[in-house]
Formats: sequence, structure tokens, C-alpha cells
Amino acid sequence: MKKACIILVYYFSCVGALMAQVRDIDLELEQLIEEVLPFMDEEADYETLYENFLLFYSSPVDLNKGDANLLYNLYILSEEQIQNLMLHLQKYGPMASIYELQAVKGFDSETIRKVLPFVKVGTAEKFKLSDIIHNDNQYLITRYERTLESRRGFLNIDGQDPAFAGSRDKVYLRYRNNISGKFSLGFTLEKDAGEQFIWEPGTRRYGFDFHSFHFQYFPGGRVKRITIGDFQVQSGQGLVFGGGFFLGKSAETINTVRRAQVGVLPYTSVLESGFFRGGAVTVGINKNLDLTTFYSNNRISASIQQDAGSDTDFFSSIRLTGLHRTNNELSGRRAVEEMASGANLHYQNQKTTFQAGLNYLYNSFEMPFVRTPNRINQFEFSGTTNQNFSAYYRYLIKNINLFGESAVSASGGLAHTHGMTASLTEGLDWAMLYRSYSRNYHSFYGNAFGESSRNINETGLYWALRYRWDKKWSAQAYYDYFSFPWSRFRAERPGHGHEYLVRINYRHDRNTWIFLQIRSKTRPRNELMPGEHLFRLTPGERQVMTLNMDYPVKEGLLLKTRIQASRFIHGANTTKGFALIQDANWRFRNFRISGRTALFNTDDFDNAIYVFERNALYAFALPPYSGVGIRQYILIQYRPVSKVTIWARWARTRFLDREVIGSGQDMIDGPTRTDITLQTMIRF
Repeated sequence: MKKACIILVYYFSCVGALMAQVRDIDLELEQLIEEVLPFMDEEADYETLYENFLLFYSSPVDLNKGDANLLYNLYILSEEQIQNLMLHLQKYGPMASIYELQAVKGFDSETIRKVLPFVKVGTAEKFKLSDIIHNDNQYLITRYERTLESRRGFLNIDGQDPAFAGSRDKVYLRYRNNISGKFSLGFTLEKDAGEQFIWEPGTRRYGFDFHSFHFQYFPGGRVKRITIGDFQVQSGQGLVFGGGFFLGKSAETINTVRRAQVGVLPYTSVLESGFFRGGAVTVGINKNLDLTTFYSNNRISASIQQDAGSDTDFFSSIRLTGLHRTNNELSGRRAVEEMASGANLHYQNQKTTFQAGLNYLYNSFEMPFVRTPNRINQFEFSGTTNQNFSAYYRYLIKNINLFGESAVSASGGLAHTHGMTASLTEGLDWAMLYRSYSRNYHSFYGNAFGESSRNINETGLYWALRYRWDKKWSAQAYYDYFSFPWSRFRAERPGHGHEYLVRINYRHDRNTWIFLQIRSKTRPRNELMPGEHLFRLTPGERQVMTLNMDYPVKEGLLLKTRIQASRFIHGANTTKGFALIQDANWRFRNFRISGRTALFNTDDFDNAIYVFERNALYAFALPPYSGVGIRQYILIQYRPVSKVTIWARWARTRFLDREVIGSGQDMIDGPTRTDITLQTMIRF
């Protein structure tokens, strides 16, 4: 009775205001992504981040299941908010309505607005096979993309056939059917521009160039999860299993330092590497202890070489582009068989305040992995097999959260990451993280917090703060010091650097948001000494300042203005960049129209401007604004009936400082590139 009164009081007093804020929740997803990812550069895998964000969007977390790990993986809720939610569920039982979140301590209207697209209140109904057919949460997406201008690889030059074997069309097909916590079924097919649509089993080509499939089932009882097909594993802090959604350093300065224990996740991206293909099962040994085991047999694309002395094949690199257009690219397509097997033993107490576990991974390649020898890669992995073992923990005591993981690879290389977060006052949060990855630590599926894209050859210490004055004003800041014990790309000697960010936010209401952000990163880089053929290591500092304003003009029309300026200082040279970006988003009945005009002027690629662009759902757009030019796009979204949505997008970049775009087979003869996208989504 007490719980029912709480729900009624909060519902009738707040539901009107809350509904006014969230009635357009489906269309606020991209704005939320922009809030979490306000700065971007070429080094991070944002397509995977975007894909995994949308995974939670299409399969919302059931609040009544009380899975604190999944909730933390949204990077929206703080440790304190999640713990308050767990206590609320323990005290009052399952939620009867999503609006009961307003009765949980620390959940204000702004937090609820952000989290609503990714959560739901479910029931304890048992899964039936008929749910696969009659489930409302299933959809089919078809997408067509094309660059209107011809690239060099599609042309007949000097009477020779085009270098690209396939057509200029890029085609994408995706099906997903899932009920969160019960099952997930789906497949993804893709053909990139220049790839052939061909049925040729002898070369492992079956129509589309890339195929992905998964089926995941939650039986309940001792067998908690069964997965078949393509999957990733997220466990510990990512030193061994780093699959899934992870932001790292971002404007969300606190929640991103710790990774949550999610376990086996379906793989639904079109990135053609970094996932397992096989089967996995999670079994509950008792109420607090789970065991996950898996086996994978996948073929990866690689650069195949032959030892002239022994005629033995080996591969010198793993190809990550996923492009198979030319004879050379096709020769390495799925050329190397990789076998992987692993296990995770995870303990969690009933209060979810303590976790600990062990990870193990074994990799085996059918031929040796031998890199071209040079100074930089002499400590990199070499051979046919690798093993990783790690132990991790997490302990929550009052408002302090301690966590970490330590790992070792078969080479003897060690990796450590340990940190803490704390709520110092009601409005002040603090985080610290130490990491150390030796130059000979090898992990093919790790993705822990770090400055580099891989967890190798790095040590660092990260500090962060987040402060909220009131509902309108807030600020975030971090400082990260890092060093590289050995040489790396564009840095021939060991070195060190640092990075900091400061951002001040003002949110007047749901649609009015202003922030000023300053970010600076200093990393050591080779500099050619004047008059000599020798390099010296000098700091290369990139400074970026961003002023962003989101504001409504009238009902249904929102504008966004962004000014971004950058400067890169390396030795005696200083280069600059600037971009002025104007967005407009208009909604009218069943239409939504988004457009942009961007003017940019950058001296070089070190000052390239990266700004998230709106696109069709599940299509990611992050082109670099580099050089001097104008970037424009328009996106039209139309919903003719409730179950069908259509997107049409036109985007063009016109450069004022060049007559050709790109290089090699991707070169366009002319200063303009135009891309079109057509997508249809049907819900069943």
C-alpha cells in the first residue's frame, strides 16, 4: 500500500511535466549522443560506440531486473544513482511504472529525460517460442548509399579494367528481433562500394561481402545465457575482454573511467574485426557465482607474405578497413583462420557492492604473425598463439567506488588499471585512474582506458571532476598525464605528454543548451632537424576551443550553432583551423528535416575538425573538415505509417583549395564530393 501511494503521488504531481519533456524521446537520441561525444578525433572507434549506444536504444534495460552493470554501461547514471535505484527495488519491490523513477533519490527530471530511451519496466512473463514471431520489438532496415562522383578505382584508365571489381553502390541489410532479458535474434549484411555482389563459395563470397548473425537466449535458472553466432565479451576493466560500448576520455569525465561487467553481448556492427564467431554459455554455479565459457573460430583479413627461404606463409598485419575491392584487398580477405577460447568466473554479492573475477583467453592463428621488423614493433606480438589471464575487482563503500584489473600475456608482459570514483558532496564528483601497460603486453581483444588505441607501451594517471551548481549550471574537467616507455608511430624515442579538458554547461530548458569547452593534448612527435636527416622528439600540442549553442526558434524548429577553433604547435611551427557550423532541425507532422551548412578553413590535417552529423538510424557520419571548403547536408525523415520510417540524405563537400579529393584509387577528379543515402525501416 505504501508503494502504491508513492507511485500515485509522484505520478499525478509530476507526470504532466515529465511527459512534456519526453514526448519526443525517439528523436532526442542523436542529441544525447552529441552531449556524450562533444569532441572527436580520428583515433577513436566512434562507429562502434555509436553502434553500441543504439544497441541499448533498441533493447532497453529492464529496471526490474536490477542489473546494475548494464545500467552503468549507459554512462548516464552515476554510481550513487544506481545504488539508490537498487536500494529502492530491494525496499519496495519491482516497479509498476517508469514514472516511479521520480521517487528514487537523485533522479531529477533531467536525468530521467536522458535515461528514458534506454530503460523500461518489464514483467516476469516466461519466454515462449511464439514471442519470436509475435514480438513487437523487431525491425528490418535496408539502406543504399552512393558517391555520385566517380573515384579513380571505378574508371577505365589507359584501356585497363577498373581496379575496383564491384559497383559503386553500398548496400546494407539488418534484421533484429529481441526482448531484453529473454532473447535476441538478428543478422547484418553489407556490401561496400567497389565490392562485388557475387556468389562464389570457393573464395568464401556469398552475395554480400560481410555477413553477421547472432542468437542469444536467456533460459533462466542455472543456465543464464546461451549465445550462438557473432558476439563480444565485456569483462573486468577491458584488459582481456574489452568488447562493447566504452567511451574512455570524454566530456562525461566520471562515469567513463570504469567498465561494467556485462558478459557476452551480441555483435551487430558492420566492422569486420574485433569480435568472436562461435558459441558461449553462462552458467550460475550459485546465487553469487557465474561461469562463462566460449569457443570461436573466425577468419580474419590480413596481409599474407611468404618466406623466400622456406616457402612458408605468414601474415604481417591484420587489415581493419573491411574493404575488399581490388585484387590485393581480395587476396587477403578472410585469409587467416583464428581460433579463440576463453572463460570468465565472476562473483557478485547480493547487495551488488562487491565484485571479483578471473578472465582467461587463448588465441591461435593458422599461420605465424610476423611483422616487418623495425625499431617500433620489436616488442609486438609474434608467433601463432597467445594467452591472457587477468583478475579484477570492484568494491563500493558508501560513496566511494574502488575498481581495477591486472593482467599478464603469454610474453610475460603485464598490464594494470586501478582507480576510484567518489561523490564528495551532493554536487561534486571525483575520479582517479592509474594505468600501466608494458611494451610487451599483447591483447587482441582488450580495450581498457588509455591514451592509445591499444593497451600497450603506456603508463598514465587520470584525474577528473564534475560539479553541478544547480539544475542549469554544471562543469566538467579532467587532466591526464601519460608516458610511453618505448618508441611508437611518429615518435622514435620514449616520451611523455598530457591532456586536459574544461567544459562549462548551461541548460535553460530541454531545448536550450550552451557549452564552452577547451581541450588541449600534448604528445611527443618526431621533428626533422634543420639541414640534417635526423629526427628529434619535440612536443606536439593541439588546442581546441568549442562554443556550442542549441536553441529553439519556434515550435518544432531548433537551431544549433557551433564555432570551433584549433591550433597545433610543433617546434617552431604553428598551424590553425576554424569551422563555423549551423544546423537546423524542423519537425512537422510525420516529417523531420535536419540540415547543416559548415564553413571550414584548416591549415593541415592536424587541425581537422570532427563534428557528429545526423544520419539515418544506425548509419554513422563523422567526416573530417580539413582544408578550405563548405560542407552541407540535408536529412529528411518521414513516417508514412506507424510501422514504417523512411530516410533520405544528401551531403556535399566542396573544397576551395584543391582540384582533386583523396588519393590512390579513392581519388576524385574535381573539388566536390556528393553522397546520397536512402534507408527504410519496417517494424513488425
